[in-house]
Amino acid sequence: MKHWPKKNESTVSQTQMHQTRATLEQLEQDGWGEPKEDSYLVRTLHALRRKPIREFTVEDLRITLGQGVGAEFLTPLALNRLEADPFVSGDFYPGDLLVSVMDLPQAYWAGHRGEAARMAAIADRVSTTLDQRNEPREITRRIRELLVQAAWHAA
Repeated sequence: MKHWPKKNESTVSQTQMHQTRATLEQLEQDGWGEPKEDSYLVRTLHALRRKPIREFTVEDLRITLGQGVGAEFLTPLALNRLEADPFVSGDFYPGDLLVSVMDLPQAYWAGHRGEAARMAAIADRVSTTLDQRNEPREITRRIRELLVQAAWHAA
């Protein structure tokens, strides 16, 4: 089972993180080196770990969080984006970042109660507006599944 450090275990405060040009490699103190596989996803993840996180786009957040990478440092940034617009999109579909964040494991949310409360507020907004949106059925179905699972409520 993946260990998700509790927020107070982080050696870098959120304020310090935003004031620096820190990368995930620097913040996690874990360099991955060069990719050993030549796939788009592997190359992209390696490159994103070296990119200053304050420069991350919605798509960057979607990719990394969707792969379970950098949640300790990226989830607060993703929640900022989702609070402004829960259906903000990366390169796939409206709400793709929402799906990546809602799909984080319960173990992450249990160690980050503040973020879990923020996610719950976002989820409440989504649940009241989802039916009013004209999203494809598959997107709506996936969001509904994650709303039912509500890993952040178990935290």
